[in-house]
Amino acid sequence: MRFAGISAIFLDYDGVLNDIEAAQPKWRRLVGEFFPGRLGGSPEAWRHANRQIFPGVYERSVARLAAQAGSHLDMPSEMDVYKLDWLRSMCAIVGVASPLETECLALAREAHAWIIPQVASPFPGVPGIIAGLASQHTLFTASNGLSGELAVTLQSMAISPYFRRLYGSDLVHTFKFSPAYYERVFEHAGVKPDEALVLDDNPSCVMWARQAGAQAVLVSRDAGMQEGDVARISGLGDLPGLLGITAG
Repeated sequence: MRFAGISAIFLDYDGVLNDIEAAQPKWRRLVGEFFPGRLGGSPEAWRHANRQIFPGVYERSVARLAAQAGSHLDMPSEMDVYKLDWLRSMCAIVGVASPLETECLALAREAHAWIIPQVASPFPGVPGIIAGLASQHTLFTASNGLSGELAVTLQSMAISPYFRRLYGSDLVHTFKFSPAYYERVFEHAGVKPDEALVLDDNPSCVMWARQAGAQAVLVSRDAGMQEGDVARISGLGDLPGLLGITAG
């Protein structure tokens, strides 16, 4: 597949830049370090709780946000709802009393702020690949995460200077659940949709990006995962070759 007229590349974070499977054990370890001294329980109990509760907490958040797809949302507040559910659910598994709402939210925010800078797990070669891409294209993120958290993680990866802007859901007031996310990102960035190339590991996001008028690439090691005639690469390292450029 040939890509023409690309002026900007929009990169998802987890699954494209960050190896979420490598990051998750770091999250569990750090949760086990953070909470025992504040709420009681053992590090092992907190690590186990974090593993147990995450699928349900994530699914509840996704269902709630998907029901509001395309709406104009206060995403930091929406993420606070997630963080409250996250900490309260872990407290229930560990068997400790959950703090009252104001204190619980403050503690959950503190935990995230402490953990996030320590869990970035870039795929091999990401800094050099990003440097090469940035030499010929304007780079942006296109993530569901909050822009401030993206800034912290990309700084820890030593790649934040290569990005023109770090788009998270907070900057466009919606989650990636419809073409509206990409429409708002492209408009905010001042990029014509047909000059945008989107990389994501979620086939639905790739489809929505195309519906918004962009070109798109699916990032997946699963050869069976495909979205129509969309190009698929196994990792970010394959993109420079696909575009005919050399990574720095």
